[in-house]
Amino acid sequence: FHRHARNGEYAEAVALGLALNLKMNVFRLLSQIAHSNKEDVLCNLSGADLRKLLAYTEEWNTNMRSVLLAQELLEIVLRHYPLQRLVDEVYDGNKQQLAQSLARLIPHTQSTFDHCNTLLVNARILSYF
Repeated sequence: FHRHARNGEYAEAVALGLALNLKMNVFRLLSQIAHSNKEDVLCNLSGADLRKLLAYTEEWNTNMRSVLLAQELLEIVLRHYPLQRLVDEVYDGNKQQLAQSLARLIPHTQSTFDHCNTLLVNARILSYF
């Protein structure tokens, strides 16, 4: 895993990290690489690896320290993968499973946006004074 990451072989490193269930190593690696590299990595993942990464994303979305990466990964997946491909390759044709997975992301995503909005309002109040 680390050798691939050091050599800039991010797709191989992430795939290996997912295969070995190295959740935090995958998180650290994805946190450190550029957005365009993340797009390349995610677009080349197998359906099983993408499903595992989406499960990790659900967990990372619940923590304020990791929510930005989770939202970025979710945005990349939803932008680059057609819905039918997600259903067929990642969720084995089960639309209900995809819907449930996305529904689990909504409450924490809404909470994050509410928190960011509160911070923005507070920053505007402080800058006013």
